[in-house]
Amino acid sequence: EVIFAAIRDAGSGADFRNAITRIKAPVLVVWGKEDRVINYRNGEIFEAAIPDAWLEVMEGIGHAPMLEAPEESAQLFRQFIGPPAE
Repeated sequence: EVIFAAIRDAGSGADFRNAITRIKAPVLVVWGKEDRVINYRNGEIFEAAIPDAWLEVMEGIGHAPMLEAPEESAQLFRQFIGPPAE
């Protein structure tokens, strides 16, 4: 409830949507399809609004993919950042 109140008090949803369109860095959006806090379809909004965003929806995972599936989450991150520089 505290987190949602902070988001609500930060401004309108339109303000948030406008702010994320200004992100310049590549973004990995990882969402659990079984998220009961925030529907996974919101990931599609992030992917559409953020230039150079990559969305990965994880089947059978809830609100915290990095805790529920740490190895799979780490693998997604490794794919996202690419191979180490030589």
